[in-house]
Amino acid sequence: MAERIEVLFGVEIPGNPKEHCIRWGFPSAVLGIAATCVVIAAFVKNFDTPVVKASGRELSFMLFAGFITCYLQTFVILAKPGPVVCGLQRFGVGVGFAVTYAALLTKTNRISRIFDSARHSAQRPPFISPRSQVRSPATRKLVRGSQKWS
Repeated sequence: MAERIEVLFGVEIPGNPKEHCIRWGFPSAVLGIAATCVVIAAFVKNFDTPVVKASGRELSFMLFAGFITCYLQTFVILAKPGPVVCGLQRFGVGVGFAVTYAALLTKTNRISRIFDSARHSAQRPPFISPRSQVRSPATRKLVRGSQKWS
């Protein structure tokens, strides 16, 4: 019996492409999750240092949660299809990227506002407290989620 050859993005892959994805996808996802956990452990160990405080602890942990959610989607995508798996696929990819990008946007916005207000006055700009920074991406996600389902 001849070996099956699939063409995927112009590259010939011998055998089943899903086996190829499993061979490279699982180790990559495990490595990504492990690396993220190492960084989380470093953040927790140095939680009260000025560098970690300045990085925006709350938003950094939101980023880490988004990263881990995205890495976990590898296992969901390669799992055998079923109602639960398909629901997780549809929900998980969007949530993982939405949490990641909302936290990045909020961090960037915060830094921009701090530097912009420093040019004009020495007064601290409004809405840069940790509580406000967590509310901002959460609100963005809720608004985006309600737009998607309406």
